[in-house]
Amino acid sequence: MFQLVTARLVLRDMIADDWQLIHALSTEPLVTHYQSWLRLPTVQAAHKWVTDVRYHNALDARLSYNLTMLDQATHQRLGWIGWGRASGLDATTYDFGYALLPPFWRHGYMTEAVQAMLAFTFQTVGATTITGECAADNHASASVMEKAGLRLVAQWDELNETTGAAEAQLRYALTAQEWHEMQQHP
Repeated sequence: MFQLVTARLVLRDMIADDWQLIHALSTEPLVTHYQSWLRLPTVQAAHKWVTDVRYHNALDARLSYNLTMLDQATHQRLGWIGWGRASGLDATTYDFGYALLPPFWRHGYMTEAVQAMLAFTFQTVGATTITGECAADNHASASVMEKAGLRLVAQWDELNETTGAAEAQLRYALTAQEWHEMQQHP
């Protein structure tokens, strides 16, 4: 089983029981407000999502990583982080996403997880660029990416399928060269 360990976290491949975490995330309005793709209306949908993720995580030519975030001391499930090759771009560009249960917000967990993902993806996978996106009014998510060292590279409007309103979106990016420079001059 793949895992990354940080000072406070274990990021590991999902297991069948992680459907409970995904269901909790997908039924939490504070999370799904910004993660509309995560709206899984039933327990069965959460089971299917985890089953699909586990299938992709197990491929020999692994193209993506979808991991459960655990508190290292208590093993409590905190959230999800995932990354993989960005569709439509070259094979060395990766994008990522994440979701954290609200009781664990504002404790630095997600920044810690993103930093571990960046280190692994640049050092081991050989990514040249890593990107992440968030709604412009999702200040907490933008802050996570900025604290992890990503820089704002694009902004555009996107139609919200639920409300029908245009919403500003932000794209952040970090190149391998920028990441290596950050490691040399923290």
